[in-house]
Amino acid sequence: MAKSCIVGGGRAGSAEHIFPACLGGLRVNKHIYCGNHNHAYGDLAGNLAFQLALYNARLGIKNTRKKKIKIVELTDPETGAKYNFDGENLSPVGVRIIAKDGEQITAAVPNEPDAIRRFIEEQEAQGFKVDIKSGQVQTYYPGTLRTQQSFGGPEGLRAIGYVAQTFLAHCFSDAAHAASMAQFIDYTLHGNCEPLVWWDFEAPTDLPPNAFEFGHRIIVGIDADRGVVYGRVSLFSALDFAMIFYDAPDAIASASVINDIDPLASDMPDDLRQIRESSAIASVIRPENLTASLASAVRDGRAQQRHADLMRRSEEYQRRNDAASLLEKIQAAADFPAKQRTVREFWDAEPQRVLNLLNGTLKGIKGLNRPHDLGWLHLVRCLERATQRDETAPSGLTAGAQAAIGIAAAALAGAMGEAIRTNALGQHETEMFLGGGLGMHAASEAVLAAAP
Repeated sequence: MAKSCIVGGGRAGSAEHIFPACLGGLRVNKHIYCGNHNHAYGDLAGNLAFQLALYNARLGIKNTRKKKIKIVELTDPETGAKYNFDGENLSPVGVRIIAKDGEQITAAVPNEPDAIRRFIEEQEAQGFKVDIKSGQVQTYYPGTLRTQQSFGGPEGLRAIGYVAQTFLAHCFSDAAHAASMAQFIDYTLHGNCEPLVWWDFEAPTDLPPNAFEFGHRIIVGIDADRGVVYGRVSLFSALDFAMIFYDAPDAIASASVINDIDPLASDMPDDLRQIRESSAIASVIRPENLTASLASAVRDGRAQQRHADLMRRSEEYQRRNDAASLLEKIQAAADFPAKQRTVREFWDAEPQRVLNLLNGTLKGIKGLNRPHDLGWLHLVRCLERATQRDETAPSGLTAGAQAAIGIAAAALAGAMGEAIRTNALGQHETEMFLGGGLGMHAASEAVLAAAP
């Protein structure tokens, strides 16, 4: 028989994900919310999914209900052009006008029938007759893309509280159904009081490591000594929050549960690891100033560093997976010529990765900052020409930069082929070719050798 809803006391029974499905959650508990209140929290869960969309897209985390990744919109600040990122591919949003000559327009249109059709309909709606004279499929290389990202805020903190209270109900049902929980529930549902959740950059560091590489952690517990029921949420083991659900001066015994969730898991029981303790693990003390920890972390750079570290970890994870996939194809190839073809086809299909390697080399050399060194100046000028942008070109690059990418791609394929021939291409080496020193060296050396 279903238990009562922790919000209104009515009959529970909705198939509520204990960790939001929009963030990769798999498990449900039908004994926490009624259908109405489950639905009422939908906007908060959606808000959290929006705030975490960039991280989720980079890691390939899917909404487990919709079975797809939430798209992130990125913007090229130089041109204002917008792109949708789905975790693997960048797709331009709308049409980019490259040039106008009388009634003739040169435009870059996404290589999708619907996009071309919409462009024609929009022009005809403005009274223009569209006659497509010619066209070709061409790779476009966007510049540095940015997205408007903010995390936390009143809605974000309430969403964190909602996730934590759901886990409290999952792990300690009686504590979540207590009358004292009413104020916290009113806060998460309506925001009708001062914040009850805060950023915590001083979270305990003596806890066991998360069971998953990009795991989320929710700790809920009862601390009989301090007389509180408390919670902690750590997203990606990087973004930490704390809260006290309510004071419980009559609590008799302490207990806590550490819940580690793998948002990348595709099936249960691989998605959750729990540690149950008969003590108050990582208990919470409410600070006098709830914003002090965040303000301090922003001032001293810790907040920005957490974001940078998470982005770096996600990039390494993606590169590791790409390398493993490529290495599997190489190993499956029948003989050395087939392995060489596999490598050439990979680099021919990855011009953006080649450009990234050249840009990475350029950034590293510029970081040396030796403007009076003629050799340094030569390297910088050559690599700048090899990566130079031209927004009037369909590709977004100069003809010289496109040629440099071709030269670098051939060199990368050759260097990897030599590593295969000498049995020197393992997982680590493949990763370094795809996004590390081996790849930067092979690509930039070939471009510099071909420079006038």
